[in-house]
Amino acid sequence: MHRYKFKNLTLKTNQVKILLGIFAAAIVLSASFYNLTSKPAVWFDEGIFLHAGRTLADNGVFGVQLSPDSYSDLSLVTVGYPLLLPQAFLVKFFGQSIFGARVIMALFIIGFTLSFYLLVQRLYGGYLALAATLLLTTFAPLYGNGKSVIGEVPGLFYFTFGMFFMHLTEEMDRKFGANQRQIYAFLAGLGFGLAAATKPSFLIIAAAVLVSVIFKIHFWKKLPYTFLSGAIGFIAPLVIWVKTQFSGAINWAEMYSFYSNPYQLPAEEILNLLSSNFFRFFMESTPVHFSALLTVFLFFLIIKFKKKEKIYSVEIIVFCFSLLTIGAYLRTPGWYRYFFPAHVLLFIFLPAAVLYIVKFLNWRKDLAVVAVGLLLAVQFIHLGNEEWGYRPDKITPLGQYLKTIKPSTSVVFYNASELAYLYPNENFYQYIRINEKLSLGREIRTAIERGEYDMLISPAVYLSKEAGLHDLDYSCYQLDQTIDSYAILIRSSSDCTK
Repeated sequence: MHRYKFKNLTLKTNQVKILLGIFAAAIVLSASFYNLTSKPAVWFDEGIFLHAGRTLADNGVFGVQLSPDSYSDLSLVTVGYPLLLPQAFLVKFFGQSIFGARVIMALFIIGFTLSFYLLVQRLYGGYLALAATLLLTTFAPLYGNGKSVIGEVPGLFYFTFGMFFMHLTEEMDRKFGANQRQIYAFLAGLGFGLAAATKPSFLIIAAAVLVSVIFKIHFWKKLPYTFLSGAIGFIAPLVIWVKTQFSGAINWAEMYSFYSNPYQLPAEEILNLLSSNFFRFFMESTPVHFSALLTVFLFFLIIKFKKKEKIYSVEIIVFCFSLLTIGAYLRTPGWYRYFFPAHVLLFIFLPAAVLYIVKFLNWRKDLAVVAVGLLLAVQFIHLGNEEWGYRPDKITPLGQYLKTIKPSTSVVFYNASELAYLYPNENFYQYIRINEKLSLGREIRTAIERGEYDMLISPAVYLSKEAGLHDLDYSCYQLDQTIDSYAILIRSSSDCTK
């Protein structure tokens, strides 16, 4: 057994692994739970997803409550039941709270980290798995995106779960029976299907897996029932997703418009975005970081291919997934979370790829350790700057205020689903403006203009002259108070109804 000497201290290999594992666990646990309710702040998309989880818990409906007796389905909501069910369970048994909702997200972060480690350990061994996991756990966007109640990290958890069993399916010893391989294939498909059902952006997994199957067609031709098991595992969660996500009358034109162009941008603006987003990968730190990881991974695959060494299906899947993610990202306003899933998956391969390339170039292996160590140090410092330090909890005071409102008061929430989630009563209405062309609760907007509700609650920013509640006539209401970034308006007169 190898030993590592530090002055008078001698450590065995297993002890080093244990210490590194404890360090990684300490990072992920502390960063996942620290500032849980305040960093990042609760925001628009998260509010809708929180509310959808509560609607499922309170009313057994996969949808968004627009009034006490009407609901919209989830066709314009970009998360599905694999995320909403755990959130609904929380509300059903423990009540709604931002803290509880984000505890579930912290558990998803931990689950993703564990499945990530197990996958890399199967691919490249224990030390490289620890190195990759340390890179993952010191990557600040893991917590910035992961603590919010959104679909990226839950989708990654299911995705890595699927890839783990995909690898087992292909690499398991032939002494095991066909039934066990088929079970592994089913679990792989199930993981991929649950990822796609969690967030539609993961639907591209199907194309990435298909490329890997074609690349290894000789393997799969010999195992048609194993392939069928995987396909069933993948399709089953999507059938449930379609049933739960699109339970209402489907407006196919509206859905196509939303999913093909979520921000309803004109063609000229999309072309400008394609150009500006492309150059981000060479000019801005986070996209440059992503580009560097992808470039190293590409060289890794090229060298393996030229040397006719085995390329794992997982490597093919993540490479194709990364390229497809870039393609989807280019047409968006440029927010980094849109390529975040591909970004973190590249850590799976980075330590192994750096070591492999260094060996290929006949350089000292120490260079690989130094390169990975430097990146780890930079990420750790950045993580400290981003995650540690006091952040005020801005949502709790709103929750306390909502409890003081009489149940008989008719309250309408305007683009404030996070407050509809916290509101303890059922006598509420809401209007959600997704973009200039798509919204939920158009009839609620009309009722606001007629002054039919006792109270209107909205982010205060919409009261500015520039926003003006998106040109809504709210003259029947007057500002009562502002709590943090939300405005509380009350109906100015009981005879205001037009």
